[in-house]
Amino acid sequence: MACNRRKAHRLLPPSYMMSGLDALNVLLAEIATANDGANHGSDYVLDTLPTAGSLKLALDAYFAAMRTSLSPPQPAEQWNIRVTEWTDAQARLRAAAQHWFYEQEFSPIVHEKTAEQTLTAFMTRLESIVGESRVFEVNVDPPMWYECAWQDFAFDRGANRWLLHFGFSD
Repeated sequence: MACNRRKAHRLLPPSYMMSGLDALNVLLAEIATANDGANHGSDYVLDTLPTAGSLKLALDAYFAAMRTSLSPPQPAEQWNIRVTEWTDAQARLRAAAQHWFYEQEFSPIVHEKTAEQTLTAFMTRLESIVGESRVFEVNVDPPMWYECAWQDFAFDRGANRWLLHFGFSD
C-alpha cells in the first residue's frame, strides 16, 4: 500500500527523445528493480517539486498531495517536514546512493567496477538536472503509510526544485 508516487518505469519515448529527468528516472527504476525481492519493492525516483515561493512551500505541497488507497491526502503540518542542508552534498549523496543501490540486505551483488560506473552515471545525470542546487536531507513523520524505510533529499535551485526518493516497501 505505497503512496501514489509517480513510477519512473512508465512507458517512455525512445532514449533519444527522453528528457534528462526521464533518463535518470529510467536508470533509477532499473536499479530499484534490481533491489526488489520476493516480499518487497524498491522505489527510487527524482520528482519535480510543485512550483512554490520557497522550498518549504514546495515540500508542503508535495507531501500534502500524497495519498494511499486507504488514506486521503493529509495536511503538510501532519507530516512534520524537516530539512537539513548539506554542505558536502556530492560525497554524501554518492554515499547514500551506494547504500541504497548496493548495501541493502537484498541488493544485487555486482563487480566493484560495475557499481562504480553505475554510481558515476547516476551522479552525472543527477548533476546535469539539479546543477548547483542547494541540497537538503528531508525527514518526515508520515501521518499515513509512506514506505518501510526511506531517505529523501530536496534540491533547491531557486525556481526549480526536486525531491530524490530512495525507499522500499513490503
